Amino acid sequence: MTSMPESWERPKVDLLASAWTTAGNAKPMTENEEIPHDLCSRIEAAAGAGYRGFGIVHADLAIARRQMGLRTLRAILEDNGILHIEVEMLGDRRAASPFGRHPWRPS
Repeated sequence: MTSMPESWERPKVDLLASAWTTAGNAKPMTENEEIPHDLCSRIEAAAGAGYRGFGIVHADLAIARRQMGLRTLRAILEDNGILHIEVEMLGDRRAASPFGRHPWRPS
């Protein structure tokens, strides 16, 4: 095996923990996507493992908005060094829309 030259550095890459990385036994694409673990604890765990990005499902956002407010959620993400946020799998948006079928979605 050849060794790397001393001057070689690994590229700095920010990894993103999807919502399901910290979800425990919750499953995506089910009727209830609420993750049973506290959102703040999941963010702290992901940051502690070296992730610089964090995935959030719609249920996370709804709970965070209701319990702490989105500004507090943003502060928690920033305090933990999370730079990248991904809103994951919005699912069938037209089912929850009062406007019915969206023009950009096939019928």
